[in-house]
Amino acid sequence: TPYAWALAVTLAVLFIVCAAVVFARRRVTLPVLMEDVTVLGLVAVACLMLLSNLGLLVSSDSYHFGARSTDFDVVRLSWLVIPAVLLFVLSRIGRNSKLAYAGRALLISDAAFMLIPWIGYQELIRVGTIALAIGYLVLLAVLGWYAWTTLAKEFRAKNQQTFIFCLQLAFLGSLASVLLRAELDFGLELWLLCVICCLLVLHLLRLDKKVLWYRLQEFVVSLGIAADLANGVTNPVGKTLAVVAAIVCLLAMAERIRLASSANAKAAREKTLDPSKQGLEYLTAFCVNALFLSILYAVTTWFTQAYPFSLSCMFIALVLIALGFWSRTTPFRLYGLVVTILCVLKLVTWDIVSADSLMRVIAFIGGGLICFGISALYNFAVKRFTDAPTQNHSEPASKPDHHSAP
Repeated sequence: TPYAWALAVTLAVLFIVCAAVVFARRRVTLPVLMEDVTVLGLVAVACLMLLSNLGLLVSSDSYHFGARSTDFDVVRLSWLVIPAVLLFVLSRIGRNSKLAYAGRALLISDAAFMLIPWIGYQELIRVGTIALAIGYLVLLAVLGWYAWTTLAKEFRAKNQQTFIFCLQLAFLGSLASVLLRAELDFGLELWLLCVICCLLVLHLLRLDKKVLWYRLQEFVVSLGIAADLANGVTNPVGKTLAVVAAIVCLLAMAERIRLASSANAKAAREKTLDPSKQGLEYLTAFCVNALFLSILYAVTTWFTQAYPFSLSCMFIALVLIALGFWSRTTPFRLYGLVVTILCVLKLVTWDIVSADSLMRVIAFIGGGLICFGISALYNFAVKRFTDAPTQNHSEPASKPDHHSAP
């Protein structure tokens, strides 16, 4: 306890001197170099003291493979976030960009120390709960965003997407570390839900300008959620989180389809719509199909037999065909058509293999009629969308007849 108090008092004195130097430069004429050397030198001494304290705690006799003793039971953190916040405040007051750069370096170092086993997030989980570790992670993310706002506008405008990607990667990686060390039964499902919620927030804020990268993340997470549900999540909380994550995925994809519908309708009016550039939507259709099936598998017992699976796929395929015509997205229509035909073939050749001869004949005839009806409907709709006459708004209105009697 005396050592801890001595360390705290020493750090407080160092930080007070740093603040006094910055305030003194605003009142009297002092060289900027003197402020930089004094403040950065004292902060460096404070950081060395904090890291030395962490090293003493880790190398103490009471610390062996995570074992703790009541005499030396303290939180093992680097605490570099404290001098980082101090530097951010002083750089704001003194308008000194060098202090801000040093604060960013310390913030990154603190985030790296938090990932080390037996210290960092694992220590916060030990002394509190997982909420304490996640709260500290959110604090680091907020400070990281603030550090980004202190950069020049030109630099931010040029590197915004790179920063968002790095911050997202660091946040989700740190969150995975927290959930892994918490040893939760539903850690994977909670992490997947956080990832898709993060992607949805970025999309709603229109920060996902690099559509391809974020769309690929969306596809990978969607398939991960579908695979997790298909494996049969036994934990009730985990199953609920996975179903919620699947619903959020579907909402995110529905929002993208809505935006694509508006863009495709405008391109169709301008006759610039190019279906060859919609190849990525095949993955969207596949993910929508997989998510719907995984949700049904998790919340129902329909798939104990073979034919409900085929009927469910046919229904989802028909929905995708309708979405394809509504949004003018060719891959949706083609995917739905192919899946429907495959499901009909599976239904009449495999699902009713144990049925009698009459049922097989009826199934064959019914499957053929369904295929013919879908094909006819598909061709009719395509013809209507592609060959429908468009009104020529440039044609002038008919002139009134001036020779008519008054």
